[in-house]
Amino acid sequence: MTSSDKQARTRTVVWASLGAAALLGAAAFGAVTVLPAFGHGGHADAGSGSGSGSGSAAAAQPAIAAADLASWTNQAHSIGTTSSLATAAQQHCTDALGTDVGSGTDSHLDARGEVASLVYRHGTDAYYCLSTADHLGMWDLIDDSVPAGNTVPADGILVDTAGSHGGTGSLVGYAVGFAGPDVTAVSITPVGGAATTATLEDGTWTAWWPTDAADDSDATVTITTRDGATHSVVESDAFIR
Repeated sequence: MTSSDKQARTRTVVWASLGAAALLGAAAFGAVTVLPAFGHGGHADAGSGSGSGSGSAAAAQPAIAAADLASWTNQAHSIGTTSSLATAAQQHCTDALGTDVGSGTDSHLDARGEVASLVYRHGTDAYYCLSTADHLGMWDLIDDSVPAGNTVPADGILVDTAGSHGGTGSLVGYAVGFAGPDVTAVSITPVGGAATTATLEDGTWTAWWPTDAADDSDATVTITTRDGATHSVVESDAFIR
């Protein structure tokens, strides 16, 4: 991939269409954070962004507290769907969609310390959401399936969306993507950071991690296949087109 190709795929996260009342309510929590998303695939309904094509959309939410981030673990642990962490993450997604909790389906439910994340699907929409029990977190629009014109290698991955959320001392990086049928594990390692084991289900993977960088697109994604072999790609080289 050339540098010009990467530039064409750069996106700037914009406000989702929440309406004036919702925007005012969010602003009441404090300063609005605009989140960079690197290489997000085409979501025609997501608003304008830099580069070609459409932008990614993410809600401006109060940043996750540093104390909650301090509990982060690179391996996710299992939580019940009715736990406070799970329901808080659900609420971030359903608030974004304007639907009632339970009207969609959840997958990829995990927790890293005191923060849960999940993929929420409602109709043809899909969202990646993470939250603390105090409803501090973020959400981002993702593709429900591999976009047309893209093919996932049997032993490889694609990155659907990646970005960051928060501010100094409370910044998190995240990535969501697709995996081929021979892939049994995915991990992502930001430059200078720890390897994060992704949650992989039904050909889709998710991961998030505390970070000091607004752009972790040079992170290394390591893929393990059924035969036990591993190989790595740079995140920015694996973005969907």
